[in-house]
Amino acid sequence: MLNPEGRRSEFADLGIPVVQAMPYRKGDAADWAADPQGIALMDVPFYLAQAEYAGVTDIQIAAATRKHDDQVVSIPAQASAVVNKALKLVALQRKANAEKKVGVLFWNYPPGEKNLSASYLNLPRSLEATLQALKAAGYRTEEVAEKPLTTLLQRLLAPYYRDGELPGLLRDDLAERLPVAVYKRWLATQPEAVRRSLQERWGEPEKSAMVLRQDGQAWFIVPRLKLGNVVFMPQPPRGEKWEEKEKALYHSTKALPSHFYLAAYLWLRERQGEGEKSGANGSGFGADALIHYGTHGTQQWLPSKERGLAVTHAPMLAVCHTPMLDPHSVDSS
Repeated sequence: MLNPEGRRSEFADLGIPVVQAMPYRKGDAADWAADPQGIALMDVPFYLAQAEYAGVTDIQIAAATRKHDDQVVSIPAQASAVVNKALKLVALQRKANAEKKVGVLFWNYPPGEKNLSASYLNLPRSLEATLQALKAAGYRTEEVAEKPLTTLLQRLLAPYYRDGELPGLLRDDLAERLPVAVYKRWLATQPEAVRRSLQERWGEPEKSAMVLRQDGQAWFIVPRLKLGNVVFMPQPPRGEKWEEKEKALYHSTKALPSHFYLAAYLWLRERQGEGEKSGANGSGFGADALIHYGTHGTQQWLPSKERGLAVTHAPMLAVCHTPMLDPHSVDSS
């Protein structure tokens, strides 16, 4: 990466995404797991900054250094994550635009039921322009003008601030259902420490204010606006409605996300099988790509290492292997 301009030109000529797997050099897998930095600060310029400037994306720790012979050996879950991300990127590139599914999460900041600024971005006007651009590029979606879009997106925010809104959203096709049982099956695949931490912080998933009981079972209700193959969705609150400190949680690197936060991302990114129907259409959305729209959202602030995240850290539990775009305002740090 000593010639980043040249590498970027080569990558562009190849026309394929370039990902990077890197080793942890300061010790073995246990040392990396215990290291709050993940990647040493002194390694950032070469392994992260220059590589990203050259066009490399999704730089992930995939191996560590065995102590008795200094050999680099893979960390299986991390190596698998690199492979899975590469496969997702290739699938995204090969799929026709008309078939791609895009999940767009907007940030409700400053908080408020009617606020659609996404940290001072004119969200409805920007999303109107985005829909127009996506449709012009061949994506299967619909164009919605700024004023009706404002009304629809504000309705999606309402249940985070007021009770009794969820049935109306379902009635008007502004929400989806995800069985709590499906979420719990996914949760059961996570490490015991993850499950225990969530249980201690939030209790059982059924306690969420975003759960309704219908048809004899508990469902997470996920507010969303579906426009063809594009879904707009408020980024879920990190806490629950009964807490009064949501704004304080935005940039917390200690507070765990709620069960609903993880369940909403699960619905957005996964396609459930026939036995795991999440709503009237019988599936999760199954986004091919996620966009965090606005500056900058909460997913990147969830508890984790500073760099070199584990796949079991909260930010990765939310997005998993799904390709993700996180555009920032040019005047943002």
